[in-house]
Amino acid sequence: MFKFNLKAGGKTVCLDFRNRWLRDNMLEYFMGQNSDAAPDVRLKIRLMDRSTEIDIVPDSLFHSKRRDGDGFTIEGGMMSGKYTPERKTAELLIHPVLVETSASRVFEQIIYQAYVTACGESYGSMPLVHSSGVIKDSRGYLFVGASEAGKSTAAALSSDYKIINDEICIADLSNSEPELVSTPFNGLYRIKESGSAPLAGIFILKKAAEHGIVPVSGATPIKLIASQLIPPVGVGDFMQSEDYLKQIDIASELCRRVPVYELSFRKDPGFWKVIERISD
Repeated sequence: MFKFNLKAGGKTVCLDFRNRWLRDNMLEYFMGQNSDAAPDVRLKIRLMDRSTEIDIVPDSLFHSKRRDGDGFTIEGGMMSGKYTPERKTAELLIHPVLVETSASRVFEQIIYQAYVTACGESYGSMPLVHSSGVIKDSRGYLFVGASEAGKSTAAALSSDYKIINDEICIADLSNSEPELVSTPFNGLYRIKESGSAPLAGIFILKKAAEHGIVPVSGATPIKLIASQLIPPVGVGDFMQSEDYLKQIDIASELCRRVPVYELSFRKDPGFWKVIERISD
């Protein structure tokens, strides 16, 4: 009854709530609806009793997801649900803490899973990447790294250009020329813009005293980039040992088709000068 759509990479997920205040709260968090298209997947969301005790909010709704009958539960009992493929609908029961606090960023992960479900087998060519994305002079730049590597810092230092996200972007490999594509996710970052552009390079971030850039290849960047991909696990699926191998395959294809560099940078926008050297 109270719903809105989020579109990413041509796929639309409908968030369908039982009450208006929760819809309005999440609509503000995601900075508004961005699609009127018929949804590819629908998430019907209702809240469990607030008195239910939650000891800890897990970092991952992927690794803490467990089978429960013909549905699933999230470790700690903060979410349970069931996905019905014929209806393309998941019914979710969630604890209020997931949508009333900063844990909303964890809640987003069930929407990532809905996106994976909507993509199906094509997810491998449209993966979600933990990354910052910037468009400069009609070219896309993807910044990746482990936690605290500086993805948000790199985005903040790129205010002269078009920042599409500082957390989740799409690397679109579905066409002859790879593209960087925005997503509506990570609603805490308020200055992002939507857009897409040919993907000029992937930059592995390394904090340093001076700016520098070197091309990298081989297994090391593939493994790092694979670890930053959202797993190919749909809303009704569970993590399997082979899922990381799929991430390695996706990362290998990404590194084959897009130049990869290690970008050393300090906390000023001068790193764009060294990027310009290899972009000319």
